[in-house]
Parts: sequence; structure tokens; C-alpha cells
Amino acid sequence: MSLFFFQSCSDDEVENIIKQSNTGKSTIAGIADENFLEQTPIQLGKQLLNPYSVTRMQAAVNFYNNVVPNSRFQQKIIPATHLYIKFSPTTEDHLIILDSLDNDLNNKDVVLQDYPLDYLIINEGDYFVEPQDEQDLYHDIYTTVPEDFNFPDNLPYTILEYLYQPPLEEIEIETIALVQAGWQEDIIEDYGSEILERDLPYFLNNTSRETMRAPKFTPRGRVTIRNTRTGNEEALRRAKISTGRGVWWRYTYTDEDGNFTATKRYRGKVRVRAKWRGTEVSVRRTLNEMLGIQVSDHLMTLRRSSNNRTKLIEPHHEHLWYKGTVHNGIMTYNDFVNETNIGFPHQSSVVWAWKNGDASSTPMLHRYPQLPYYSVLTGYSQFAVWGTITSAYIGMVPPWFRPDQILGNLQGKEVNGQVNTGRIEQLIFHESAHYTHARKIGSFAYAQIFSSEINNQIAHGDPYHEGTTPTDSAGEFIALAEGWATYIEWKAMESRDPFNEGWNGNAFINPQAYMNDFRMYTRPMSLARDDNDTFFLNGLLWHYQDQSVANELINDGLILRNGVTGANLGNLRDRVWAAPDNDLSPMIELLESDVRSGSDLRQEAINNNPPTSTNRINLLFESYGY
Repeated sequence: MSLFFFQSCSDDEVENIIKQSNTGKSTIAGIADENFLEQTPIQLGKQLLNPYSVTRMQAAVNFYNNVVPNSRFQQKIIPATHLYIKFSPTTEDHLIILDSLDNDLNNKDVVLQDYPLDYLIINEGDYFVEPQDEQDLYHDIYTTVPEDFNFPDNLPYTILEYLYQPPLEEIEIETIALVQAGWQEDIIEDYGSEILERDLPYFLNNTSRETMRAPKFTPRGRVTIRNTRTGNEEALRRAKISTGRGVWWRYTYTDEDGNFTATKRYRGKVRVRAKWRGTEVSVRRTLNEMLGIQVSDHLMTLRRSSNNRTKLIEPHHEHLWYKGTVHNGIMTYNDFVNETNIGFPHQSSVVWAWKNGDASSTPMLHRYPQLPYYSVLTGYSQFAVWGTITSAYIGMVPPWFRPDQILGNLQGKEVNGQVNTGRIEQLIFHESAHYTHARKIGSFAYAQIFSSEINNQIAHGDPYHEGTTPTDSAGEFIALAEGWATYIEWKAMESRDPFNEGWNGNAFINPQAYMNDFRMYTRPMSLARDDNDTFFLNGLLWHYQDQSVANELINDGLILRNGVTGANLGNLRDRVWAAPDNDLSPMIELLESDVRSGSDLRQEAINNNPPTSTNRINLLFESYGY
């Protein structure tokens, strides 16, 4: 079985998958019915003269020496400090290298862009390259790198221009180069009016250095997003931000209050873009983002005269709002698992966030790239497997872009006709609990859960079915995995400021009251199922941990029921108090890779607790039918 996990999909297999689609051609372009209507393409105008080329900078030095007596630059020869380059990938290996470069946590200086940086931008936008299908992967990528940059082996690139980045002490040289290159818009922004080349001698000889330096500023600002559950603005937290002007770009991050500060001083107009990628998560929505590397969305333009602005992302900014809401939801989940000592937060995960699309899932394809071969476990074809996970065939997407998590139909998470932040967060918490479980138990054990659910979806149209398929032991594992995800979902909603509420049906409700009304059903379960009427083990986990009542009791509202007839089978015993509410580490410790049923869970609980707890643990699990 392990050998099958690490095999690769041949070209013939991919071709067969494509042939099986309903249209007879690749269907990747139909991913979740997403489109570009919410995104704005970047529109370029004419190519600009680059004032920062070594040639023009040297010409500016020469000009200064000719018109300023006793010039301090008489002996200055302009060196190349940076290179303006174009990467031209032609293979998947090249794209993997570029992806790693873009995701290097130590890199703040190399910002990849899909448009040439030495052109006039007529219209700010969110993308320049629009891939047509899954084969349309190889497009030029532009960036500026330090002159001593260590280029990866075998990655094709072209040096477009040798650059010089002048220090603040050479502001006069930079100003001359801007004037000579025709960058009058920046000159007007900096000094209030045009400076023609014929006016430069007077300007240079009659303007103080302090006045010349005044235009340099450090861009800073704040990014917030509307929480439609509270109605309030919330900070866009720990989001990767790029700031730049022309060929000079840098990365930075927003802080917990949404504030960002550029790591470089600029003059003129500075553009600010959201990268949606960081140490915790990369959020992707549309086809060009799933197949491309250099993803970013325009947020604002800053000037010295309009610095320190706030960008509020409202729901009508749909593309930004969905990605920002998902990003913040994952930050909130990561905070929750860290604060409660669960561990295993999102770490360099890839999340596809779809306004439309199908149901949500956590396939873990980025972290565990061997898992595309679920068909080995299910007995179904690759085509059937991908078609079950989503309407798009993920098998066609390059492995490094495949998702760990898919959040589908986000526009359907509504309250009173408006998409609701709280409902989206609750979905994120549930799926992210699966992510945590997958990281805890490893790829092979998680593959068996996921493949069982795929099997049920294909065979029965329901990933859980009645709790005994595709085998009884698989149903047990599903009950545990979905119970854990539901348990963490409600614990996270309970801790979420300011409401301490979760979503059920048509209203937000109190998680404590809701889960304390849990009713456990035996398998097979053919009756209607919801979060607290189910064969999932979320009620068992909740009451194993619950400390809301300080004595052990049997709650008459908790009834073990027959999954077919609904008949009462007995009371459930409540509250073992294995963990305080603010420390859930004893809960995640139960989920070893070989714990795959309620019986396994009971034995692990006995192993992890002092002998004095064994009787209470046995009583609790026995009341749940274990």
C-alpha cells in the first residue's frame, strides 16, 4: 500500500482523466464556477525610461558634476546594486523553485510580479496573466534582486537592466535621474511643481539638502475588514503585504491591529498589495491564482501627502472580502489552538476559498502530496475521486498548488440574506480541526478516513452515510474524525469574542447549552442527523472535557438512542473533567494514529489519566455504547 502512495500519475492517466470529462476536454477552467468578474486586470501603458538604471544614474552624476561647483561626486562611478530580471519558467521544476523563492520566510527583497515593472500602470488591478487552462502555466515573472543574488540552478532568467539604488545622501542624483527620465508626476508629488531639465542647475544650487530629502517617506497604513456578524471593522491580521514603486518592491506584514510599515523609504506614489500568503496560510480563489505564483491584489496607493491611510474591505469588495474573511478566520483558529494548547495550527497551508462551488473538505493535498492516490484505497478511478472532492479535477493542478483545504459555497453562509462572517468562521473551524487531526495522526491514517468518506460519497451520495460503510471499522473512524471536528468547531465558537455563539439552523445559539443537549445514536443511523443528534463522537468528547458543573451526574436530557428506531437506550453519563476549558492538550493527546474508534479512544483516555479516573471514564464511555 505504501508503494502505491508514492507512485506518480502518468501522462496517459492524466489524458484518460481529461477524456472522461463531460465536455471531452479539460474542465479545470470551471473551478467552482469562479470567474474574473470580481477581479480587475492590471492595464499597462507605455514602457517608461527607468531612472534607476546604472546608465541613467551615471548620467545624472555627470550632470550634477557639470552644474554644481565643487561637487562631492566628482570621482563617483555608479555600480550595479540590483538587477531587474525576468524569469522564464518552462518546466514544473522551474515553477517549484519560484514558488519556494516567493515563500522564503527570510526573503523581504524579492517580490515576484506577473507584469513588467518598467511600464506605466493605467489601471491598478489584481492580475495580469490569465491562464486559459491547466496546461497554461509558463509565463514570464518579473522582479528585482540584489546584485549578489544567488540564482537557483537551472532556472532560466534574463537580466533586463542593471540598477542602482541610491541612498538618501544621494537624493540630488535620484532627482536628476527622475527629471531626465520624464517622471514628472513623481517630481510634482515631491516638490509641488514640475522641474524641467533646464531648471535643474538653479534647483540644485539653491535648494537645501533638507528640502531635497523631504519627499522620502516610509509608507505605512492599516487594513481592516468588515465583520458582518458584528457589523464592526476588524483588523486584517498577520497578512503579507507588498509595497512598491516601479522596480523597487518589498514585503512586510500587518500586525494584530492591521497596521503595516514598509521596510524601505520611498518617494512619489507607492502601491500596496495584499499577497494572501504567509507563514500560516495561502488563500486562493480563482483559476489564475490556483495556477499562478505571483498572486496579489491592489489595496491602496500611498503618497507622502496621503500616508498612513486605512483600507476597509467591505462585503461588496467580494474578491478581497472572501479572501480576507477566510484569512482572518484561519488566524483566529490558529490563535485558538495555540491558546488552548491543542497545537498543530495551520502552517504554510493552501486554502481554496470559493464564493460558489461545492461542499467543503480538507484533502491535505499540499502538506501530504502523496495523498492524490486515494483511488488506491477507494477502488474507484482517479477521475471519480477528484469529481467527488469537488467539481474541479484537482488531479490536474500541479501538486504544489493543490489545496489542504477547500471552503466551498461561502456565499451560502448567509443570515437574513447577507453572507455572514460568523458562519464562515464556523465552517473554517470545523475544517481546520480536520487539518489539526491530519497533522497529528499523519498521512497514512488520515488517508484512510478521507478515502472512506470519498467511498461513501461516490456509493451513497453522503460522505458519512449511516455509520457502518464502507466497512464497520471505517464508520467508526469517521465517527471519531467528524466528532473531533465538530467538537473543536463548537469549542472555537464558544471562545470567539464577542458572542460566544455558534450557528445552528436559522439562529446563533450558545454552544454550551447546545452541546449539553447532545443525543447519541447507535450505528447504523438512518434517522435525520445534525451536530447534536448523531453517531459522531463530538458529544462524548465534549462531556469528557466539560467542567461546567462541578459534580458528576447523569443528565436526563442526554439519551443514548437506537439509530434506526430512535428508541431510548439509556442515559448518558456526563462530565469526566479530563481537561480545563482553557487547556485542551489532553484532548489532542487522545488522537494517536492508532485511535480509530470509541473503544480505542476509551483505552487511550484510561492510559492518559491516573487510575482514580478509570471508573469514571468507563462509565462515560459505556453510557455512549462503548
